[in-house]
Amino acid sequence: MKNRTSHQKHKTSRIAGRLKNSTLSSKISLLVCCVVLTVFLFTVLILVRIGRENVRDLQDFQGRRTLEYVQILVEKEQQYMLGLAEYYSSSSDAQRLIRKSNRGEPVFQGEFDALLRSTKFKMYLLSVVVYNLQGDPLAFVSIDNSYSPSHQNFKEGDRPVNRLLTAHKDIEWEYIEAYSTIYMDMDHSPKLVLWKKVRDAKDTSPIGVVALAVDVRRLMALEEYKGGMKSPAVLLSDDNRVVLDKSGLCPPQDVISQVTSDADDLIRQIPAHVNGEYSMIYYQHCGSAPFIACVVARMNGSAWTSSSVFPYIVLLICIFLLALLPVSWFSSRMLTRPLKVLAESMTRFSKGDYSAEVSFKYNDDIGRLGQVFNHMVEENKLLVERNYVLKLREREAELAMLQMQIDPHFLYNMIHSIYWCAMKNRDEETADVAYNLGQFFRLSLNRGGEFMPVSKCIELVACYLELQKQRFGNRIAWEFHTDPAMRREIMPKLILQPIVENAVIHGMGPAVERLFIRIEGRLEGEERMTFCIQDNGVGISREVLSLLPDRLDESTRPQGNDVVGSQQFALKNISERLHILYGEDHTFSVESKENSGTTVVLSIPTGGRKESEDDTAHTGG
Repeated sequence: MKNRTSHQKHKTSRIAGRLKNSTLSSKISLLVCCVVLTVFLFTVLILVRIGRENVRDLQDFQGRRTLEYVQILVEKEQQYMLGLAEYYSSSSDAQRLIRKSNRGEPVFQGEFDALLRSTKFKMYLLSVVVYNLQGDPLAFVSIDNSYSPSHQNFKEGDRPVNRLLTAHKDIEWEYIEAYSTIYMDMDHSPKLVLWKKVRDAKDTSPIGVVALAVDVRRLMALEEYKGGMKSPAVLLSDDNRVVLDKSGLCPPQDVISQVTSDADDLIRQIPAHVNGEYSMIYYQHCGSAPFIACVVARMNGSAWTSSSVFPYIVLLICIFLLALLPVSWFSSRMLTRPLKVLAESMTRFSKGDYSAEVSFKYNDDIGRLGQVFNHMVEENKLLVERNYVLKLREREAELAMLQMQIDPHFLYNMIHSIYWCAMKNRDEETADVAYNLGQFFRLSLNRGGEFMPVSKCIELVACYLELQKQRFGNRIAWEFHTDPAMRREIMPKLILQPIVENAVIHGMGPAVERLFIRIEGRLEGEERMTFCIQDNGVGISREVLSLLPDRLDESTRPQGNDVVGSQQFALKNISERLHILYGEDHTFSVESKENSGTTVVLSIPTGGRKESEDDTAHTGG
């Protein structure tokens, strides 16, 4: 295995060496071929995507069209049954016989023969049953060998007869499976039953119910869809049963449950796997009928043959393959011929022939390269002198920059001048800003020292917050609590202030009415001191927080807001300084929750002692 791997690496390096040592014409030809193939593949992908969208649009159109056709068929059958029910319920003979039965007088099947005899000639009608007010069947006719209509009395539960006779509605639809006993004691066909209330022609009071049934299987003349296309339609009942499926594409039971629970009068769709294929299921409730129509559209490539994009893809492939070789040959020849002339002239120049020149007809990139070559000999002599002059100018520029540097004492003097000028004009606000700015600048420079007392660090933070208070007013407040014994300890400068600045910049948001910052410092024994900086600001997002404090680099720095990005990046700089100064003998953690504030905890070793400070607590805001 090891020998095979080394052999493969050797073979790869040998191919790469041949490619590097090949002529420019071969490299350009290869480059052109790669570019053309890349463009070709990209174009094919775009066309495939367009074709796929067209196929999906076509399948979506066919699925919705099939649902509309199913609705038309079911509604047509319902209208047919409503007309027959109206005929039977309004017949004077039927009303007379039903009233006779309601009075307790005997009624015989033969008395309904004249009325029900026409049922055998009605299209698709399987049976008709007439009931009185007690839900007793008075007469029936059936053409599918079903017999013995069941009693629909009140003792047998909530049935359509009961609901129609006790409510204001006149009709109700019901789906009854084959071999069920709730409609016929012996039932041989799955039925769609229309229950119609019979009202007295004189006073419109309910006197009975007539039930008409049609074979559900006759609803699916769906197998022959418009255009000669076999329809993948499935008919479901409201209680998750499959009523009719002639397509063999019935969805899984869990999908059926979701469809029946979500179905309404609008056309909806859900993706599902049917028979192992990714499909889109379109479904809609069939109006007042107790059915839900489903159409299964398989999202495969079978419709590509009917897509108008496929021939164009094939034609594009042929055109690219035919044009690839001549285009690459012509391009390489056009580019390499002037380069070959230039290479020969440069070879002569390298051998000492300083009169070698080239002449090109066009002023393109290669022509300009030839002009540069023609002037190379003359410019070669001036090159050393030009480099020498350039070095002198660089030295002069460095000297000018050194002379332009500003003495920090000049800044102190200018800031104090602004302070006294403001005091003279009784502008206390400007005087406070100038004073705090001068103190902030003096403390941050710290005479060039890296360390400063904790008290000075706290004073630096206080100056910064006083400056921010000029901007935010009462929207910012703070509180300092430090152990008096630790205020003379020394620590690195510009550690606490950037953390507080980060809290102000990030914590102050529109939703924060008043930003409160609390800094607590305490000694942990005699060898460590701990600082806790808390705020009630907007917090830090979970993505940025996972990278803090020491894993936020340039690739993850937030984009689009340089100020915010630089402040978050300052935490990484603090972490790096602490690593340099203390190694692993420190802790630096950031905890935050969005809209709940941020807590930064810093623990470092104690250092030497400085002069004592009087103040042990500062508050502001």
